[in-house]
Amino acid sequence: MNKQDYLLVANNKTDFLSGIQWIENSGLKIKNVYSPCQVNLPQTKIFRKKTIIPGTALIFGILGSIGGFYFQYWVNNIAYPLNIGGKPLLPLPSFVPVVFECAVLFASVAAATVFLSKRKSKNHSPIRNLISNNKFVIELVKDENTDKILRVLENEKSFNLKRTDVSE
Repeated sequence: MNKQDYLLVANNKTDFLSGIQWIENSGLKIKNVYSPCQVNLPQTKIFRKKTIIPGTALIFGILGSIGGFYFQYWVNNIAYPLNIGGKPLLPLPSFVPVVFECAVLFASVAAATVFLSKRKSKNHSPIRNLISNNKFVIELVKDENTDKILRVLENEKSFNLKRTDVSE
C-alpha cells in the first residue's frame, strides 16, 4: 500500500533533536528517524514498536526443554532401558544440561527465523537517496492535522521539507 508520508530533513544534530521534540509536542506521529551517526534521543514513543520475537523465543524455548526432557526419558526408560550399577530410571540431574541446550537451540532458531521473516528490505527506499554523511531525516505519518502543523514548521529555517511516496 502506497501512502504519502512527509520527510523532514535537518542539517545538524541540534536542529534534529529540537525538531523531534517540537514535532512530538505538536501531536504528530513520527514513523521513523534516520541519522548518519549515533544520536542519543530522549525517551520518546518512536522506538516502542511491539514485536513477537520475545514471545516466540519463550514459547519455543519451553517447547525445546519439554522435547529434550521427553527425548531423554524415552531413551532411558522406553526405547533402551539399562540398569547399570543401580542407576535410577529417571536421573533428573543428568537431564539438566541437555534440557537447557535444547531450550537455547529451539529459542534461538525460532527467534532468528521470525526476525528474518519479518525484516523489511530497505534497499530500494527513497530515504536512502536523501541521507548522506550530513543529513538527519524524520519521517512523519500523514493525517488530517499534518498539513496545518507543517505549514508552521516550514517557516522555521532549520528544516527542509521534502515529500515522497513511501511504500510500507
